[in-house]
Amino acid sequence: MADFLSKILSGLYRQDQNGYFPLGLTDSRRWFEQQIRNSSRFAAVLDQIPVLSCDLSCERDWYQIIHDLAAKESAVRLFIRQDIKQFSPKNPLEKIWLHSLAVLTQFPNVEVYTISDATNYPAGMYLESGSNAYAVQWASGINPFTERADIELSVLKSFLQKVREDFNVLVRKHSDSKRNFCQIEELLQGTKIIRIKPGTAQSWGDILLPYLPDSIQEVKIHDRYIRNVYQFKSLEMFLDALEQKAGADGINVEITTADDEKTDIQSQFRKIQNDYKDKGIKIRYNIWELKEIPHYRKIQIKSETENISLRLDKGLDIFDFDNISKMSFKTVETYIVIEMSS
Repeated sequence: MADFLSKILSGLYRQDQNGYFPLGLTDSRRWFEQQIRNSSRFAAVLDQIPVLSCDLSCERDWYQIIHDLAAKESAVRLFIRQDIKQFSPKNPLEKIWLHSLAVLTQFPNVEVYTISDATNYPAGMYLESGSNAYAVQWASGINPFTERADIELSVLKSFLQKVREDFNVLVRKHSDSKRNFCQIEELLQGTKIIRIKPGTAQSWGDILLPYLPDSIQEVKIHDRYIRNVYQFKSLEMFLDALEQKAGADGINVEITTADDEKTDIQSQFRKIQNDYKDKGIKIRYNIWELKEIPHYRKIQIKSETENISLRLDKGLDIFDFDNISKMSFKTVETYIVIEMSS
């Protein structure tokens, strides 16, 4: 058996239509994804800019995988076959693409290149995971995590060495195509991308007050995960930040979330309604079934002079609490996209 596996893994091989994968694993895609998530070094040529996961129903998307790698300080190189200068911030989808790139470029361990001629290289991906290294390729124009496709993988040392050098050639050849945050932010008129670093003591007020408009009148919160004590505490901290910018007649807040029927969240909402009524914040809430509520997490804020929207990677749940009663907490790795309009 050992000899058989060594022969399979000596060069390129392909999974069959039944999902066969060497090493006896039945879910080759999940194994492939896990190797990427565990990698300390990752380089890939992608056809399209990976999009922000908050607007997708699929959890196994390129963006979240790459963002998680960036957050754990893996060395990441992305080569994307698109020209960002042709993107328009007036196009909603292209704007989301630019948001995702802006977030990634804020990580010092991530390099992003936008190129147009990366078609003559033998592999679309190289990664090092533990003591193993892999070169991977698949058909162009697909996402192998969301579409059925054959995946070819190599562990042949001579081939891996060639692939590593191919990616180094790409870096040297396209050094002027490396993108930074300032370049992308210039294209995003009226948009701010905020990376929240892990381990800080920043509250919602610390993070958002510089961007919140004065005289806020209405707020709509859409977050499918507001159910445990920590998420409700984060919601209260968010409401405290809004209170500092409330209009003369207070703020009307509408919250839409989901219930998995394992928690009594209505009593929690009624408590918050009572607690914030005297603060001039009137709260209404809608509770959907989890399977029916869209996956995105978004907050819309309307004031007397300006409207803004917040796209949230992890929703309101951005804190690790050491002690809720003493308000001892730390932020987690996440990001916020702030879109402003008059």
